[in-house]
Amino acid sequence: MKKHSRAFQLNSIQDHVVCVIKVDNIWYPCKVDDTELFIRGKGWVKLKGEKPEVGNLPVEWTAENIQYYHKFYGSMAVCEGLLEGWGNNSLYQDGSYGLDYAKAELQNMAIFGKVYDEYTDYVQKVGDEFIANLREGYRIERGTLWYKDHLICFLDRVHLHPLMHVEHLIKGLVPIRPSFDPISFDRMLVELLVAESLYEDPSNTTNMIQDRVVSVYDRIAYLSNEEVAKMFDVIFEKQKVFKTYKG
Repeated sequence: MKKHSRAFQLNSIQDHVVCVIKVDNIWYPCKVDDTELFIRGKGWVKLKGEKPEVGNLPVEWTAENIQYYHKFYGSMAVCEGLLEGWGNNSLYQDGSYGLDYAKAELQNMAIFGKVYDEYTDYVQKVGDEFIANLREGYRIERGTLWYKDHLICFLDRVHLHPLMHVEHLIKGLVPIRPSFDPISFDRMLVELLVAESLYEDPSNTTNMIQDRVVSVYDRIAYLSNEEVAKMFDVIFEKQKVFKTYKG
């Protein structure tokens, strides 16, 4: 099963062997029969010289795989060229704004490799437990989230899984080391609590949030259970490794 982060949701390219070409002393991804390549900042460039094969990432690729290719070629373009973007483009070719976060995550994979794999393994486990133990009344059905017979939202709008709240950019622009954002996760928790409050007592929608479920920890414990809430606390301990990482 794929991890629930933006980059890990991308597929590795499998329909052709990825090659590389050196342009102005930088490696770029290409196909063996490409005669031109669009390079941002340079435009269309005619390709000359050898195009050695890189091969392909495994289907179940890891951050450690990304780090290996980055160290070998010294190029994030090559790492992005090993993954599918949207449509028929590679991630490198795809300039869609919506993929910027995946590219930022990929940069952190290139830096942290196996350390990032271990961190995301844990956050994935925590999120899986949180969702599997959602409070009675909440249910996921065909890409939608419900409280009893009330539709809360489509899951592509509200990110239930904490791995979707691990940030790699500030305001979509400034790169940061991987950091779980409890504020964005709490906004999602509050949305669930409001939906429950509206269903159970439409005349008193804020009482439960204000008086009974005050902290993020309390909200997680209420919506799942105490053990899961304790697991969330460990996320902050585990991500301290990124501050001391030496490579």
